[in-house]
Amino acid sequence: MDPTALAQLIIDLEDDEEQPIGDAALACELAAQLKEDIDQLVELKQGTSSTGANADPDEDPLGALSEAAEGGDVFAETSADQEDDADLGEAQQERKAKAQSRQSAPSPLPAEPSDLRTQPPQDQAHWIFMERFFSLQQHEETLGYSFSADHLALYQEALGTFVEQLLRTPRAAEAFERNDLPTLQKLFSSHLLLFRNPCVGDASGKPIPCSIDSLRKRFPSYFYRKANNKPNWYQKYPFYSEPLSTPHWVLCDSEHLNCTFRTPDRKLVSYARSWDLPPEWVCGKTILEDLYDRILCGELLGEDLFAGSYNSCTTTNYIHKKKTDMKKMVYSVQKVHKISLHGKEGVPHWRASRRLWPGVLPTILFS
Repeated sequence: MDPTALAQLIIDLEDDEEQPIGDAALACELAAQLKEDIDQLVELKQGTSSTGANADPDEDPLGALSEAAEGGDVFAETSADQEDDADLGEAQQERKAKAQSRQSAPSPLPAEPSDLRTQPPQDQAHWIFMERFFSLQQHEETLGYSFSADHLALYQEALGTFVEQLLRTPRAAEAFERNDLPTLQKLFSSHLLLFRNPCVGDASGKPIPCSIDSLRKRFPSYFYRKANNKPNWYQKYPFYSEPLSTPHWVLCDSEHLNCTFRTPDRKLVSYARSWDLPPEWVCGKTILEDLYDRILCGELLGEDLFAGSYNSCTTTNYIHKKKTDMKKMVYSVQKVHKISLHGKEGVPHWRASRRLWPGVLPTILFS
């Protein structure tokens, strides 16, 4: 099939633009293949509608499908699609208000500079990223404990170094040299500057290692729970309890790279090339980093910028069964607020019953 025509068909599917199939025999063959999936979806909808009145919004009513094949390989729509729109709107407004109050107190916007080049790095970052710049004090409040004075000074110094390197990158350097703030704001309009910390606070404010386990305990509203408090499929794998490594600043792009025709690695290399950066400076995320960035963004900004109709491919892999060498990728899906985790051999693909594109979220890290 002509690649251009194939690409157009995929675009039409994304836009819900339907075209009749001219070949009657092909149409009958496709209908026969889809009938089993359609019947299954009808049964699921009938089952969820009969129990919907008493459903817990934190439970995934289709979670049993995700548990099939011991790795969450059967893709099932999460209960985010079935939550009440009015309740979601109120919850989002409440989170937005909390995030705005959290931002305004510790980190007021500095006076607009006449010359951005003469400002300290923190003020430079503040003006370039505006409300998407989060101070270390805001990170402290969200993570639930206070950094020591020595660590706070080190992290502040690391921020300055990161911003200086960022403004020396080829795409930003020219605008920075001519003091062109609007161009810099436009260049980074889809980006977030986040501090990844290897610890979060427990219930008493004591720092504990940051892992998927500790994130689920501190921010339970972002995760589905199984009926009868059964463990999720991913809780038995090592990546569930592995902590973040070293503290560091990172520039996160909130727009995913579509991996329908190219693998995540190749898309990241192309992304680095478009920014004129060394390939090692642009990387994907582990599943823990993916969750951390989503939660920090949601808590600090009050918006789920990373939510969308795509499967977020990560660099985390796991062995599906003992005594095998078959590795599967861990990927995440976030719709509106809650995040679900899945596993698959290879890259997840778009399909009519689950209209999610394979994608990767790029991040810029300096060595």
